[in-house]
Amino acid sequence: MVDLALMSDFPVVLEFPGGEVDAWLAGTAGNIEKALDDAGAVLLRGLPVASAREFDDVVAVFDLPVFSYEESLSNA
Repeated sequence: MVDLALMSDFPVVLEFPGGEVDAWLAGTAGNIEKALDDAGAVLLRGLPVASAREFDDVVAVFDLPVFSYEESLSNA
Protein backbone atom coordinates (compact mmCIF):
# COMPACT_ATOMS: atom_id res chain seq x y z
CA MET A 1 0.00 0.00 0.00
CA VAL A 2 1.31 3.49 -0.91
CA ASP A 3 1.05 6.31 1.60
CA LEU A 4 -0.67 9.09 -0.37
CA ALA A 5 0.64 11.70 2.08
CA LEU A 6 4.17 10.88 0.91
CA MET A 7 3.16 11.52 -2.70
CA SER A 8 1.81 14.99 -2.07
CA ASP A 9 3.68 18.17 -2.90
CA PHE A 10 1.74 19.95 -0.16
CA PRO A 11 3.38 20.77 2.05
CA VAL A 12 6.92 20.59 0.79
CA VAL A 13 8.83 18.70 3.51
CA LEU A 14 12.44 19.62 4.22
CA GLU A 15 14.48 17.70 6.77
CA PHE A 16 17.20 19.48 8.75
CA PRO A 17 20.31 17.35 8.21
CA GLY A 18 21.98 18.38 11.46
CA GLY A 19 24.87 20.70 12.08
CA GLU A 20 24.67 24.45 12.53
CA VAL A 21 21.06 25.66 12.23
CA ASP A 22 21.95 29.24 11.29
CA ALA A 23 24.28 28.15 8.50
CA TRP A 24 21.76 25.65 7.11
CA LEU A 25 18.95 28.20 7.16
CA ALA A 26 21.12 30.86 5.54
CA GLY A 27 22.07 28.46 2.75
CA THR A 28 18.57 27.07 2.33
CA ALA A 29 16.38 30.16 2.82
CA GLY A 30 16.08 30.89 -0.90
CA ASN A 31 15.00 27.31 -1.64
CA ILE A 32 12.53 27.37 1.25
CA GLU A 33 11.00 30.62 -0.02
CA LYS A 34 10.73 29.21 -3.56
CA ALA A 35 9.09 26.03 -2.25
CA LEU A 36 6.67 28.20 -0.27
CA ASP A 37 5.79 30.20 -3.37
CA ASP A 38 5.34 27.04 -5.46
CA ALA A 39 3.45 24.83 -3.00
CA GLY A 40 1.96 27.28 -0.52
CA ALA A 41 3.36 25.52 2.56
CA VAL A 42 6.68 24.20 3.82
CA LEU A 43 7.21 21.83 6.72
CA LEU A 44 10.68 21.98 8.29
CA ARG A 45 11.41 18.80 10.21
CA GLY A 46 14.13 18.11 12.70
CA LEU A 47 15.09 21.66 13.63
CA PRO A 48 16.32 21.79 17.22
CA VAL A 49 13.75 24.39 18.31
CA ALA A 50 12.80 24.06 21.97
CA SER A 51 11.30 27.46 22.77
CA ALA A 52 9.27 30.29 21.30
CA ARG A 53 12.43 32.41 21.19
CA GLU A 54 14.30 29.79 19.16
CA PHE A 55 11.33 29.55 16.78
CA ASP A 56 11.36 33.34 16.42
CA ASP A 57 15.07 33.17 15.57
CA VAL A 58 14.31 30.68 12.76
CA VAL A 59 11.51 32.85 11.36
CA ALA A 60 13.70 35.97 11.54
CA VAL A 61 16.13 34.43 9.02
CA PHE A 62 13.55 35.05 6.29
CA ASP A 63 13.39 38.79 7.01
CA LEU A 64 9.63 38.91 6.43
CA PRO A 65 7.46 41.73 7.76
CA VAL A 66 6.11 41.19 11.25
CA PHE A 67 2.54 42.14 12.00
CA SER A 68 0.27 41.87 14.98
CA TYR A 69 -2.45 39.27 15.50
CA GLU A 70 -5.07 41.93 14.79
CA GLU A 71 -3.36 42.94 11.52
CA SER A 72 -3.12 39.31 10.43
CA LEU A 73 -6.90 38.79 10.47
CA SER A 74 -6.23 35.82 12.77
CA ASN A 75 -3.94 34.12 10.24
CA ALA A 76 -0.68 34.76 12.09
